[in-house]
Amino acid sequence: MGNNGYQPSIPELEDALTGAEVQTAAEKGSETVVETVAEPAVETVPESAAETVSATAATGITEEQHSEETVQNSGADAAEVVQEEQTPKEDPSICFLQGHKYLVGDGVRKDTRKAVALFERAIQLNNFEAAEYLGIQYYQGKNLRTNLKKSFDYFKLAADNGLSFSQFWTGFFYDDGETVDRNIEEAVRYYTMSAESNFLPALSRLGELHLDSTVPGSRSELAFKYLRKAASMNDRPSMKLLALLYDTGTGTAQDYEKALELYQNLAERNDPDALCALGRFYSRGLGVEVDLEKGARYYRMAADLGSVHAQALLGNIYDFVSSETRNYNKSFECYKKGTELGSADAMYYLGLSYAEGRGTDVDYEKARHYYELSLSVDFTPEYNHSYAFARGILHDPKSLSAQRAKSLFALAVLYENGDGVEEDLDHAVSLYEQAAKLDDADALFNLARLYDGGYGVEKDIFKAIEYYTKAANLGDAEAQSIIGEYYLEGNSVSKNYPLALKYIKMAAEQEYPEALCNLGLAYEHGYAVKPSLAKAEKCYKQAAELGDCNAPYFLGCLYEKSGNQDPELAFHYFQAAAGLDNEKAMYKVAAMLREGIGTEQDYVRAVQYYRQAAERGYARAQNDLAIMYKNGIGVHQSYEKAALYFKLAAEQGHPRAISYLSMFYELGLGVTKDLRLAREYFEKSASLGFEFSE
Repeated sequence: MGNNGYQPSIPELEDALTGAEVQTAAEKGSETVVETVAEPAVETVPESAAETVSATAATGITEEQHSEETVQNSGADAAEVVQEEQTPKEDPSICFLQGHKYLVGDGVRKDTRKAVALFERAIQLNNFEAAEYLGIQYYQGKNLRTNLKKSFDYFKLAADNGLSFSQFWTGFFYDDGETVDRNIEEAVRYYTMSAESNFLPALSRLGELHLDSTVPGSRSELAFKYLRKAASMNDRPSMKLLALLYDTGTGTAQDYEKALELYQNLAERNDPDALCALGRFYSRGLGVEVDLEKGARYYRMAADLGSVHAQALLGNIYDFVSSETRNYNKSFECYKKGTELGSADAMYYLGLSYAEGRGTDVDYEKARHYYELSLSVDFTPEYNHSYAFARGILHDPKSLSAQRAKSLFALAVLYENGDGVEEDLDHAVSLYEQAAKLDDADALFNLARLYDGGYGVEKDIFKAIEYYTKAANLGDAEAQSIIGEYYLEGNSVSKNYPLALKYIKMAAEQEYPEALCNLGLAYEHGYAVKPSLAKAEKCYKQAAELGDCNAPYFLGCLYEKSGNQDPELAFHYFQAAAGLDNEKAMYKVAAMLREGIGTEQDYVRAVQYYRQAAERGYARAQNDLAIMYKNGIGVHQSYEKAALYFKLAAEQGHPRAISYLSMFYELGLGVTKDLRLAREYFEKSASLGFEFSE
């Protein structure tokens, strides 16, 4: 049949075949089966019956069957003719049952031509179980030569007359798209009619289709409805998908407890996908206490049952989940075993192990090999289905894109850095773009970084912003923080405080330190929020606890503010920030030491902090250090060194330093006297609105 990945099982047809006979007799109330019936001649069956299907039905027999019929027909005795005359009128139930007898040779000589004619006569008399039965026979090809087009036509006739089994199979033919043109809307329509009679395969298939976003009109709530009904009928595939819906909160409220109950039920039946899901639940603490040992045990059980994905997940426990379980040698071995089983995930992580030297020596060539190998895996529907349970994602054809994107991204990093391959930024960009098309946030961020800095591509700040925004919308905290800062400062975009706050809050919720600092600034200065020094303080402290070097500086500034002054606390936080290489904080510490604010006055230490900040290029520190040298405060007086630091500050446009240089050149202090230069610096200082006074 077609290649959409769905194929009903033959046992469903076998069960229906037996049931059709019993159901026909029961529905017609035939308590006594009459074995003799007036057989209509094949030639007399009208073409209109069964939408002209009957006109060609007799040709569906094999050569062997035809020869058998010829012998049987030539030996027909007079008794049969006498029996035919005993039936006063035709009964559709008897036509159906007698047709079955001729079809299989039950008590009479086998004659498929007579059988088909009798079934057709039953159809004319509105017995549509006969149409369904012919649909089954032409599909199976056991008693009639396989003819899928005829099978479809008979099933559709029965379906349009209310038979749920045929409604399901008509839906399947439209779903499959090989015998008739694929029409998923018609497939869903017929499946839905069948499901109204609680026909299990229809319920199960509808559940799957309503999870597929490519199906027009698909709704996850309906997927939940149909799968819950099918699961209540003990259908294992539906139980698994229902568990996944509870697991992911799709079509219903997320409910780990109900998902866990279903997974445990399936695990008791040795279902490897359910065992993988249980491993994920216990290793991540989803609805249960974290139990890494139990999680690992479930993964091992799944692996023993042939799960392609379990070894990679077990490796993740040893690799990433907890320092208590970290064992790179074990994770490396798990990834090797998973790779041998054909797991694309395991191949990726094996490549990562080689790239980062985890459980093995660094080997970029092998890393590249396994990344590329993971990209070559043929993702069958079965693989995709299993992957959904392993990773706790929706069962959807797109669910593997994230795994593929990871390998593309990792390869791009190798080519960008020239690790194990010749550096090739063009190829790196191409790989990043492929991963970005699969909505990989890391790839989008790296593309933004490249366009932002003009690395390997022409610098384009607007493309950078576009990629940062896409990465931010996919949940990348750093991108959220950056794009929030763009809108906060009006950097290449119009200032937009509400939009800035939106992205900054998104990143802050992920405890991204820089975003917490910016959120603190928003509360401190009232950017799109009501000003609140208490909330600002809370944000700064949280960022400081996460190691952000700017947060202590902002706290220091907060405690300098009028109405919130605490000089000692301010000095404490400025000193902490200075220890984190924040040059602005170094400058603040120097100024407070010089003036004795919040600490004891100490000119020597003040000079030390000024020098640290000046060496990092901070213009205010360069200017003030120059003043310390000019006046000999905390250092031996030196006009030469003063002139040097004034020049460094002046090059950055510091107006006071420019003004001092004017005086130094006018008086020849630490420099050769030069009135022309003195005037130039004076005019430049004046143009900046600075009037020198000392």
